[in-house]
Amino acid sequence: MCGIAGVIGLRDREIATTMVRRIAHRGPDDEGIWLSPSDQFPVLLGSRRLAILDLSAAGHMPMLSKDGRFVITYNGEIFNFQELRDQLKLAGHRFSSNGDTEVVLAAYQQWGPACLSRFNGMFAIAIWDCRERRLFLARDRMGVKPLYYTDVNGCLAFGSEIKTLVVPGLRQAKVNRDALSTYLRYQYVGWPDTLFEGILKLPPAHYAIWENGRLLVSRYWHPAPREDRAALSDADLGILIDDAVRLRLVSDVPVGVFLSGGIDSSIISALASKRLDGLVSYTVRYDVGEARYDESAAARSTAAFLKIENREVVCAAHEAADKIPTLIWYLDEPVADTLIYPFFALSQAARNTFTVALSGEGSDELFFGYRYYTLERLRRWVGPLLPEGVRRLVRRSLKDRDLSTDTARRACRAMPAITRPTTTKPMCPAIRCGIWRRPRWRGPVARWARFAVR
Repeated sequence: MCGIAGVIGLRDREIATTMVRRIAHRGPDDEGIWLSPSDQFPVLLGSRRLAILDLSAAGHMPMLSKDGRFVITYNGEIFNFQELRDQLKLAGHRFSSNGDTEVVLAAYQQWGPACLSRFNGMFAIAIWDCRERRLFLARDRMGVKPLYYTDVNGCLAFGSEIKTLVVPGLRQAKVNRDALSTYLRYQYVGWPDTLFEGILKLPPAHYAIWENGRLLVSRYWHPAPREDRAALSDADLGILIDDAVRLRLVSDVPVGVFLSGGIDSSIISALASKRLDGLVSYTVRYDVGEARYDESAAARSTAAFLKIENREVVCAAHEAADKIPTLIWYLDEPVADTLIYPFFALSQAARNTFTVALSGEGSDELFFGYRYYTLERLRRWVGPLLPEGVRRLVRRSLKDRDLSTDTARRACRAMPAITRPTTTKPMCPAIRCGIWRRPRWRGPVARWARFAVR
């Protein structure tokens, strides 16, 4: 995980330094700031690097192309970068590093925005064209890597986290009330909106080009229509999963796994253990109060079967409460997920052993592992059987549902500006309620009320 930031149309090194250091936690290994020459258009690009490939200074960012025309700052990993590098060498490109950043830069030089279709990976990319005065921003197909942007008096600012944009000289933290209503209803804020007024997120599978003060956002990838998808056998699926794990094990730093004892993380651990000697896994173990959610026994059994080391991290409810301000600082926006603190504690502990962690996050979305996916199928089957009048009544009731209650307005007013983790006041009550209790306990507005009145 790295962090990127930048401003187009402004030359203020202090702002660039503040932006980059706001995300120092994303890249503890290196910091870089590039300012365009005084006789060129004002541009600031910054980077915080977590070194995974090529730990030498050759991987420093922002990175300039050989001819000095392009400058890149980049967060992510291109898993097929070695294949792409071989193709680019045949096209005449030469490389001085062993990492993927230089490959991404050369690929853009060679193919332009079309290079995105060749990338197999997760990424947030920013490339400045010094000659054409053009900025290229891009985000991976699934939106694994975040990328936010805002327009400030004709200047475009972007960063890996919202806090990079809420700095003196750029944006102030103001509530986006429309997005707040969306969050209260659905427990997330869909792209391109954020809970901060004037700050947007680049959608997954999109790229943006800024030129002459205008930003054009385009989509570069669509999932294949259902009728065009070939049937996938169990054997083919196994090959794909094995290949995905293999690609992610390419690293110049230690790699480990997060093991919950479930199907997804167990499969990943099994495949990784075949290729890595001395694989270490980390598991969350809850105290007595949360014993019914504890999967550590299953994880221990799986680790013993795979003959890998398993280390446990104990999480207690009272510790989670103390960590809320810190979690809010890192999250920026509400995330209605009760596993935020356990995942945070797991990551903190594992960092002492390895830098790269493989986990089963996202598998339930891919393979319909949650119960409400079954309900969605049921809705598709039963919905057409209901009379049109009934369906119209349900749609109208949902459309007319007003979440702008007095409680929501009070919660909105209670949102202070972004503050450091040491503060006793959280940045956003919505974030507190999103990680404090299981969503099914009460409705969103009720959970807001609990914290808004304090």
